[in-house]
Amino acid sequence: MLAPNAYGCQPCRQGRFPSATLMSMSSENTSTAAREAVARQIIDLVGNDAEIPTLTAHSALQSQGLDSLKIMSLVFKIEEHYDIALDEADADDLRTVDDLAALVLRRIEEQS
Repeated sequence: MLAPNAYGCQPCRQGRFPSATLMSMSSENTSTAAREAVARQIIDLVGNDAEIPTLTAHSALQSQGLDSLKIMSLVFKIEEHYDIALDEADADDLRTVDDLAALVLRRIEEQS
């Protein structure tokens, strides 16, 4: 079994973490699937810190009890998990898990 990263995220069987797999997706159909996959992974990351049973891709982050400090903690975990950097300027547009997933995918595409 491959070793998890610092946040317990498991690499895939090829030894790559999810961002490497997501970067290889290019068609429009896979972009929807990639966004849904990233949203699920973000929900899992949130679930590791807080017990929020009703969190979905369309859940508003702050209405789920995630204050700005918890959201920043989540952002750091996402940066580590996907090996990307998120900008402070993007924070104003992050209202839902799906918004965050879209931002992650944009950063992954920019790095490829």
